Amino acid sequence: MCIFNSMITIVDQATNKVLLRGILKDGLYTFPTMHTPHMSTVFHTSFVDNKLTTNVWHERFGHCHSGTLKQILQNCNIRCSSDIKFCFACMLGKNKQLPFTSSATIYSRPLELVFVDVRGPAPILASNGARNYISFLDAYTKYTWIYV
Repeated sequence: MCIFNSMITIVDQATNKVLLRGILKDGLYTFPTMHTPHMSTVFHTSFVDNKLTTNVWHERFGHCHSGTLKQILQNCNIRCSSDIKFCFACMLGKNKQLPFTSSATIYSRPLELVFVDVRGPAPILASNGARNYISFLDAYTKYTWIYV
């Protein structure tokens, strides 16, 4: 990842191939859309009696908890056909992973690699009342920025 003023370039470290270019707009880096969605991705085919199944809503709302989903759908006056069935994606997300191996990569200049992590909710509120924060860690300098 290379950042120059209002431009950002994402580069494959192994091949040095440019993967993505973006520009800074209103404080955020924006990237061109990779593709136009097809009608098949916009309209899901899992209907029961002309109503979307609860699993489809579960997927569309980012695999949220069934209680949260039920409250969202009730607030929007949407009736669903059933409870959430087994969700393979949720099960994969809960699997444990072995520790990562140590990296042999050596970084030679600041901002060559920046790790970004969004965390929360924190058990203690920040002074501004926030429970989530984002951190940036420069791999070369180990300098860390935290925004609440």
